[in-house]
Order: sequence, then C-alpha cells, then structure tokens
Amino acid sequence: NTHPNFFLISLKESKKNIEISQIREMISFCNKSSFNNQHKVILIDNAEYLNINSVNAILKIIEEPNEKIFFFLILDSSKSLLKTLKSRCIKFNIKLNNYQKNLVIEKLLTSSFLEKLSYDFKDYFLSPGDYINLNNFLNYCKIDLDTNIEDFFKICFKNKYYKSNSFFKNNLIFFVELYFKKKFLNFNSKTDDYFKYKYFLNKINNAKKFNLDLESIIMELELKLNYG
Repeated sequence: NTHPNFFLISLKESKKNIEISQIREMISFCNKSSFNNQHKVILIDNAEYLNINSVNAILKIIEEPNEKIFFFLILDSSKSLLKTLKSRCIKFNIKLNNYQKNLVIEKLLTSSFLEKLSYDFKDYFLSPGDYINLNNFLNYCKIDLDTNIEDFFKICFKNKYYKSNSFFKNNLIFFVELYFKKKFLNFNSKTDDYFKYKYFLNKINNAKKFNLDLESIIMELELKLNYG
C-alpha cells in the first residue's frame, strides 16, 4: 500500500462495516492526478462488508470512473454483494487447489508458517487471505503457531478476544467447523457433538444472515464446550 497510484479499502479492525469515510477518501484519491500519468488501481478487499451507504457513495465513481482507473473488488463468494453494485461489475471466480494455495501462502508468508502451523488449522476452506489473517491474529494475541484448536478456543475465551478483535467473531464459523471436525469424522453419526455442531452452525448462520450480534452465541459456545 505504498505506490502513489494504489488505494486500498478494507474492513478496519473492530468495525462491522466498511465506513463511508473510507469511500470518500477513495473518491478524493480518484479525483487527483495520477503519478507519472499511469493507471490507478483501487482495491476493495472484504467487499461484502460494504453497507448500503458505502455502496451508494461508490456507485457513480465505479459507473463513470476517471480515465485509467481500475477497480478490483474482492469478496467471500459465500457472502453477498448488494445487487446495485454487483450489476456494475464483471465477476471472476478464483479457486485454488491445496498445492496452489500453499504456494501463495509461502510467497506471502514463509514456508515455515505451514510447517509450524497446527494440523488442526490446515483445511481446504481456508484461503491464503484467511491464513494471513490467522497469522496476524496469532501474532497479535501471542498464540503459538502449533497451538491446537481446543487450546486456541480456551485462550480466546479466557482473554475475551471476541470483544477486542473482530477476526475471531468474523471467522467463528470456520473455527467451529475445525473444532468439530477433529471431534468426529462422520458427520452423519448422531452423537452429542454432532448435534452441538449443527446447533451452533445454524445459530451462527442466522446471526450473520440477520446481522445479529455474535457475542451471546460465543458465550453459549464457551459453556457448551465446557470452557466457561
């Protein structure tokens, strides 16, 4: 984020949405002359966190951009983008196999990251970006890379990181799946763990769907996992 013709918008720490002030800064950037008369690139990461006010502010500049400006919006494909913005974009699906994903991670982090990371966190549905965010979170919380998923939950619950850091809440569904994946291999077995898994998966999905607060669900999860 150092090149004078590059502008990054992403979800700020502890914020629920990309704020309209970030969009206004980007519009101001677009209206300025470019360095060496070269192309400008606007990257909006976590675009699923654009709320309706931010989207309304960005529509005109995306629809009628100044010359030599390219917009890239990155979002989790399991989440939605407001239709008014989506209709103005060309969609590209990017899917990486495990080998490709590991190559990207090694370039962006180091090969030792994957070597040291606990096996519990090595799973197909985590993207390179997820691993980078996980690495940043572990560093921020001073959690060792080889910490298993059970101890990870214990540390996060004990220190209430879900109150001070949005990463834990935003990725709760992943951590729940990783936790219960270790508990059982057959998701059809009607065990207590299976019913807990389905129960919390449903609650988390509904909370995200209806934009409800996850804190009460996290506190219930803490008790159900006997970490309270």
